[in-house]
Amino acid sequence: MSANTEWLSSARGKFGFTGWLNNTMLYATGGVAWANIEYAANAFTGPPATVLTQSNTSFNTTKSGWVVGGGAEWMATTNILLRAEYLFYNINNANVASAPFVPPIGGLGLPYSYNWSSYSVQVFRIAGSYKF
Repeated sequence: MSANTEWLSSARGKFGFTGWLNNTMLYATGGVAWANIEYAANAFTGPPATVLTQSNTSFNTTKSGWVVGGGAEWMATTNILLRAEYLFYNINNANVASAPFVPPIGGLGLPYSYNWSSYSVQVFRIAGSYKF
């Protein structure tokens, strides 16, 4: 089983403090998050070197969740801002996919379920901005 993040998006608020250092803002951020995730799973049963049944499934879906993080933004000059930020995304998962077991030699397929849970993404980024 695998899960691959195709894209992440968020709408966040930021609460910061600049009292100790006049040109640096320390901040916390958080809000709602969305992720498009590609899921895939394969299952094989049978004795070693022999596949008696096989089940495959794959699909894409967009899920919502939440994001929290923090960082620092430094005003290097009156026009240049540098930022370092850490974000933790927790995406609501509980995806279940069903696929039939397919016998290699005729017969009816039996239902088989896959369940993904506890999906999170951690992001650390460094950014620069120029104010005109």
